Amino acid sequence: MADSLSLTNQGTINGSVVVTTTGRQSSTIDTRTGTINGDLILGAGDDTLRARHDATSGRISSITGRIDGGAGTDTVELGVDSDTTFRTIVLPTNFERFGLLLSNNATATLAADFMPTTSVRFGGSGTLVNEAALVTAGPAITSDFPSYGLTFDNRNSVTATLPGESFSAVSNPARVINSGAITANGGSGVSAASSLTNSGSITASGTGASFNYGTIDNSGTIRSTGGTGVMLSGYSTSSTNSGTISGATTGTIAGGVSGGGFSSVLANAGRIVGGVNLTSPYFYDSNSDIFIDNGGSVTGAILLGGGDDQLIVDLDAPAGRALAGAAGGVDAGAGWDTLRYRVKADASATMALAEGFEALAYELSNGAALTLTTASPLFTTLSLAGDGTVTLNGDLSMTDRSLIDATIATTDQLTGAGAGPDRALAIVNNGTLGLSKTAQNYSYGTAAILAQSARSCDFGHLGEHVGNGLVVVD
Repeated sequence: MADSLSLTNQGTINGSVVVTTTGRQSSTIDTRTGTINGDLILGAGDDTLRARHDATSGRISSITGRIDGGAGTDTVELGVDSDTTFRTIVLPTNFERFGLLLSNNATATLAADFMPTTSVRFGGSGTLVNEAALVTAGPAITSDFPSYGLTFDNRNSVTATLPGESFSAVSNPARVINSGAITANGGSGVSAASSLTNSGSITASGTGASFNYGTIDNSGTIRSTGGTGVMLSGYSTSSTNSGTISGATTGTIAGGVSGGGFSSVLANAGRIVGGVNLTSPYFYDSNSDIFIDNGGSVTGAILLGGGDDQLIVDLDAPAGRALAGAAGGVDAGAGWDTLRYRVKADASATMALAEGFEALAYELSNGAALTLTTASPLFTTLSLAGDGTVTLNGDLSMTDRSLIDATIATTDQLTGAGAGPDRALAIVNNGTLGLSKTAQNYSYGTAAILAQSARSCDFGHLGEHVGNGLVVVD
């Protein structure tokens, strides 16, 4: 007998274990690899029991006698070191919470006929698969911290009634995969530490989905009836949407954390109902965010915020289509922001800076031939990537920055999707390129034409005087 107890049993105890506390002292009993031939009686604290179980009966198998958690909020956690399917769980007397401790990257499956009486908590390393229709008061699925080795895969339905938006129906696994339906009443839908892949539906009265340090790939529906559809925060967050994301408040997608050049990336080929807000919630925003228009739509505005952001669109977008499909327009915010056009076939275009953008870029593929003109001398940096031929028929000038930069990464390289088109550009200049430099103590690279190599970017046209242009460096 003891007032509180921390016991790890890896052998055999013949007799009962009794904790007599009437206060709030908590006990932890771990008998996953041992056996207690007797009773386990716990006191009034918030106690934890870690034990083996019998899959057929759903009961604790490593304690032969009576189990009583006593007063307090008590948790039973079952060890799972190999793939296991759970059809029923019988909580011992006076235990209110149920958990799984995964190891060896085991997969624990909640079968279709699994009927929980409480939320399911899991920890360790492995995957929890849900094939049941879970209905809970409070969070349905929660994970231990840190959760880096944990994946939750929902294939049926999760419905949770929550006490507030700070609570989520599915809370904090490293990875969440949803092909079913997750519904949160009175709170948020999904919070994930590193990634969310959704081909099903997520509906919440609070935030639909939020995550840190990773990616969202949505081909289904993420919807908030009273708040933000998707919240991005953390480092190098990257999102792809080919489904529908909707929110009830301004900023359907919000994110970005200031400092260190960390950025958010969103590629949209689906439908975003509301706005996209990539501004930092903090005082200073230095994030270099990227929005990629893959033919989707945004019913609100796109706010890129501070930092050196990029908006990437197709040059051959339909006439009359809003820039990046954003009905509410695009606000590039502060910083040195670039509008990049992808060119997949021969084309001609008049170079012009969209409002709020300081620089232009063109990314060629399929050996495209692009002819660029200016209606009047244009003050900007022109960046080029990919493979093809660019003919310049206008006048460009810049101060204290490179005028033409042919060393930039492709879109695929920026987003980690691959190498993108080969770097094999030929540039023909028929205009005037002017670069000037002032007395300043900083440098962004001040070459009139910046290239990595003559092999990868053919500037021989200029050296051989192909074209009738002029390069002036002051």
